[in-house]
Amino acid sequence: MSLFLSVFNTRKPAADSSLINLANLDSYALGSIIAPQLFRASEAPLYPTAMNTIIAMYCIFITAQIAYRQLCARENARRDRLWAEGDAEAEPQRAPKEDNRTDIEDLGFRYVL
Repeated sequence: MSLFLSVFNTRKPAADSSLINLANLDSYALGSIIAPQLFRASEAPLYPTAMNTIIAMYCIFITAQIAYRQLCARENARRDRLWAEGDAEAEPQRAPKEDNRTDIEDLGFRYVL
């Protein structure tokens, strides 16, 4: 239920937050449809097809997390460099509550790693 509510409960009214939540919902639904098909009765009790798929998906997930962290760290370094070069807009700051800019548009935004 909370997954469905998260589609409508975004922190910012930006379209990208809604798209990310919808992609998350679609992925969850697709996984719920496909996953049971991997547990074949002929492969019981070890279910190698399902177990290999689960391991592969975990590897893809961990790789994606590492890549995203590196991307965020590189973006933080770029914004720190802009600030050091004198760009006042890139000064690290807390986001105001009524700010409608995305994290890409707001150069003062820093990713927490």
